[in-house]
Amino acid sequence: MGDWFTIQTDNGLVMDIAGGAHGGKVTLYQHHGGNNQLWRFDDGCLVSKTGLVADIRDGNRNAGAGIIGWKRHDGINQKWSLKGNVIHSKMTDMVMEVKGGKMESGMEVIISPKNGKNNQMWYLHADRKKEDKKEQGNIPSAITSKGKDLEKKCQAGLNTSLNSTSSLNSTSSTSSPTVPECPVCLEEMKPPLKIFNCRNGHLVCSECRPRLTVCTNCREEYTGRATAVEQMLRQMFD
Repeated sequence: MGDWFTIQTDNGLVMDIAGGAHGGKVTLYQHHGGNNQLWRFDDGCLVSKTGLVADIRDGNRNAGAGIIGWKRHDGINQKWSLKGNVIHSKMTDMVMEVKGGKMESGMEVIISPKNGKNNQMWYLHADRKKEDKKEQGNIPSAITSKGKDLEKKCQAGLNTSLNSTSSLNSTSSTSSPTVPECPVCLEEMKPPLKIFNCRNGHLVCSECRPRLTVCTNCREEYTGRATAVEQMLRQMFD
């Protein structure tokens, strides 16, 4: 069996067994990293870390049939295959889809004929907690050093902007500070706007961040707030 992963939609919600309970509906939910949100394929079954598997309720072959977390018995209604970003039922060759196309927390996952719409597209992401623990055990100093280097680069870049701005302002009262632009909306990320960064230091504004699952530049996951950048920008505008 492979490593555990989350199964996400394009807006960052994840596949979840409601309450982690036997017979619980498979739905969309906000990511929290619980066992009922971690999955892996094993001999055609989509297995949850709770021990339950994705099961087409009552072996219903009709479009719109619900999917639940159920005790594994390896029946054909528990068999799935991943083709590209689509999860196919081996019982019907219909695919998993978010019911009604509403990409909202709490919406059911059902089976339906393939249509290529975004509510049938799923994206597998490795369990970050496991990867982070593995990395911390192997190269803690490298990670710490990388984080410090990233912060230094951010501060150095913004200090350069500050120096350039100071020089320009000494000759022109109409000059304005140079601030980074969001790569998605192309707007300047001025305070009090919050700024986020990925593992490689690429920035995005708080308005666009909820619509993204990975960085638009390097496809790495976002790690959190770029507080050093925010602080330097506040100093520029104080």
